[in-house]
Amino acid sequence: MRKRNSFLTEGERNSLILVGRGLSNQEIAEELDVPISKVKMYLYQSCNKLKANNRIDAVILALKQKAIKIHEIYSFEELVDLVVSIEPDMIDKLAEMLRERWDRERASTINNQVVHVS
Repeated sequence: MRKRNSFLTEGERNSLILVGRGLSNQEIAEELDVPISKVKMYLYQSCNKLKANNRIDAVILALKQKAIKIHEIYSFEELVDLVVSIEPDMIDKLAEMLRERWDRERASTINNQVVHVS
């Protein structure tokens, strides 16, 4: 079964999410309760669809293409731990980038609402 708006199958997505968590093929097979050959097939197909050279590149490309989401790999607490490890000046830059992105998306939403009302 495919997840809506995704070109990866559920097995491919789940395998990439678990790769992102650092699991081996054997651990992924155990987690998904499938044979290791199936995991290898999921990862091969994922790499092929994403035009990735390896499983790590596939995770990065899947994240960039929004086929998987970062919160599917890391819990909120893990994300907080990652951010806490960033130097203060980089956190300021990150906050600035987030504000700019939020402002752009908010403006886009408002513009779309105005177009639909007119």
